[in-house]
Amino acid sequence: VCALAQRLCWFEGLPLRGKRVLVTRPEDRAGMLSEKLRALGADVTEFPCIRTEAILPCPAMESALERLGAGMWRGFTSAAGGEAFWTCLRGMGRDARTLGGVKLAAVGPAAGKALEACGLAADLIPEVYDAAHMGAALAKEAAGKVLLLRAEEGSPALTDALAAAGADFEDIPVYRTLYGNPCS
Repeated sequence: VCALAQRLCWFEGLPLRGKRVLVTRPEDRAGMLSEKLRALGADVTEFPCIRTEAILPCPAMESALERLGAGMWRGFTSAAGGEAFWTCLRGMGRDARTLGGVKLAAVGPAAGKALEACGLAADLIPEVYDAAHMGAALAKEAAGKVLLLRAEEGSPALTDALAAAGADFEDIPVYRTLYGNPCS
């Protein structure tokens, strides 16, 4: 065994070996990040300090759903936004057929997977998964109106990029992030 120590001690060469990482994401969204950190050698502790809550009822989103049309874009900056949208749509007695001709943008793979769980596919996912790059990609691709369904306190980088490009957009908060100690 000692002679094989160099080959068997693969863990020693991992970049995060010896590092402790606290993951504060919501309990139901921490798994993938924690797995990736562990694969890099980190000692991970999950301590969910935030949670998301859909804003329901959401008159602004309901009104926007009434005005859906071909060539319009819907932008989702998180899985929580996609879930809130779908819950609202279903609560109105509608389904995916309502989205015929509507294009969907997701900020990254997690938001894309939330759409897939509803039987929808993202038409646009930027190469870099952040608000600024999503805004730039939407400004380049979207010919019609863009409806952003996102957090109550979403990053201004997305709306700034769309405004700078002169895009026609509407920003609707569909969920809020609540902070607190999970032990309380």
